[in-house]
Amino acid sequence: DITNKVDKYLNNRFKGHDSLLNFWASLDSNKKKNIKFSHLTNFDILFCFSSEDEYFGKHSHRGVLDIPYSQYRLIYDLFITYGDLLMNNKFVFKLHPRIKDSKLKLTKKKYEELFKFLNNLGVNFDVVTTEYTSYELIKNSRGTIGFGSPVIEACYLDKPSLLLGPTLFMNTNSIYKTDSLVGICKFILNTPKPLDKSGVYQYFWHWISNGSTFKVIK
Repeated sequence: DITNKVDKYLNNRFKGHDSLLNFWASLDSNKKKNIKFSHLTNFDILFCFSSEDEYFGKHSHRGVLDIPYSQYRLIYDLFITYGDLLMNNKFVFKLHPRIKDSKLKLTKKKYEELFKFLNNLGVNFDVVTTEYTSYELIKNSRGTIGFGSPVIEACYLDKPSLLLGPTLFMNTNSIYKTDSLVGICKFILNTPKPLDKSGVYQYFWHWISNGSTFKVIK
């Protein structure tokens, strides 16, 4: 049964039995050391940044932001444009563990500059990489926004989620999409209910069956 197989896979994934996720986590030698996140269990919106390996140029980008729109630039523009409206919300920004790759020093610097900007603006936020799994954070959030797999996983965990970049699961009916900053702002201010989980099963069956054609799963 497809749904049972996907349930089993995701339950193992959420428990930490995922070799790829464990590899990324292994890059952090300071995991949970000297770190204090005051809003970890008391925040509103989780932003999950992607490694960008979910992007596929052959897929339609309709309804989501296009690839050239860098992730850190998006956050700059969102708070420059709508910061006054968002100040009553608490945010957690979950960086992809790949940010610890020594080849991404310039990218890491850009994120550091972004968070300095947000701090000066007075935004209430915390930043994590591998100190906490995205699943822990999703469960404690009101809603999840992002570019990669946490968006579809949030639906499985009964949380509404908003997709910002093109992915294999972008045309399922389990996630919200937007192609504008105002769409992101509206999601934060009036977070909707989570959508149907059928798209979760479609996507992860495709994943664990080595690329089988998406099936209509109810």
